[in-house]
Amino acid sequence: MGAVLRSLLWCSFCSLIRGTPLLLYANRRDLRLVDAAQGRGNATVVVSGLEDAAAVDYVYAQGLIYWSDVSEEAIKRTGFNRSGGAGAAQTVVVSGLHSPDGLACDWLGLKLYWTDSETNRIEVAELDGSLRKVLFWQDLDQPRAIALDPARGYMYWTDWGEIPKIERAGMDGASRSVIVDSGIYWPNGLTLDYSEQKLYWADAKYSVIHRSSLDGTGREVVVKGSLPHPFALTLSEDTLFWTDWNTHSIHSCHKGTGEDRREVHTNIFSPMDIHVFSQNRQPLAATSPCMLKNGGCSHLCLLSPVKPFYQCACPTGVQLLDDHRTCREGATQLLLLARRTDLRRISLDTPDFTDIVLKAEDIRHAIAIDYDPVEGLVYWTDDEVRAIRRRAWTAPTGSWW
Repeated sequence: MGAVLRSLLWCSFCSLIRGTPLLLYANRRDLRLVDAAQGRGNATVVVSGLEDAAAVDYVYAQGLIYWSDVSEEAIKRTGFNRSGGAGAAQTVVVSGLHSPDGLACDWLGLKLYWTDSETNRIEVAELDGSLRKVLFWQDLDQPRAIALDPARGYMYWTDWGEIPKIERAGMDGASRSVIVDSGIYWPNGLTLDYSEQKLYWADAKYSVIHRSSLDGTGREVVVKGSLPHPFALTLSEDTLFWTDWNTHSIHSCHKGTGEDRREVHTNIFSPMDIHVFSQNRQPLAATSPCMLKNGGCSHLCLLSPVKPFYQCACPTGVQLLDDHRTCREGATQLLLLARRTDLRRISLDTPDFTDIVLKAEDIRHAIAIDYDPVEGLVYWTDDEVRAIRRRAWTAPTGSWW
């Protein structure tokens, strides 16, 4: 792993010298890095031995690469050392997902955002997966790609369900609005041009790549036709890149005119998400409202498009107190649920009613469950092992075992 990541960083340096970008993409069974200038050959494998890697992103300044694995129903990460040191092992940061199709890293607020097309939720957590919070759980059908604009405090996502659309909202979950809902069918890829304030998306049904202003107005066609099945998009300077499921390739063109089209990289096993791998794609602001003492928040500090440009938030199921900064110690009302092979809790304090798996191993066939608040113990029956089991319950905010 160390040699691979040293190669990765050297390639990144060389690409900056030449002015050509380095592309990081998910290939289902691995993550790869390819030089856009010399991409027709083999790419460098960054992480191998994966089950079904779908989405990928990174936090360049923190030296972290993240990816979602649909088969393992989890989000994982690994490290890269910019001084050329060895990489860290793979770590699961978020588990218990169903179909995490979209993933995006907030490099300013240091948060992780993702979509789940099975539970129809959009969630956020710290970069280590802690303090997980459901942002949206209503009026979502098949959310897929997600993109962030931390400098302006906005998030964007595509939904290819029965009513296909592109939406945006504050990264704190406020100010949600539909910005594109016509002439759209299978919106897959999504990316942002931060310097020119443009939104790009690919539609696999209509074989077209569109762009618009960040509010969805001023829509124009960039590429039309001869796009068999575009999936994910990314951008560097004046060049737009995308993966295609049918051609098993990465393609590029001029971001404004659609001209100068070329096939960048071919013979890919199963091209999924893609990003330009560069610090230039994650510009660092002089200050961020969440950098200084976490914005005064006891838990989550989420960026916002409106003053004071951040909001304090709590993990799923926990209420924010009247000071708008401090979270309660935990849920005051909740349900415990036995579901054969796992135990779950549902907070009744917040309206999303998200079920969260409790950490209890070797459950064969749970039938009944109850809680002793005096001793702080949870009891459950297991029909297969013919036993009553118990476990201590500790409840700091956002964690339950």
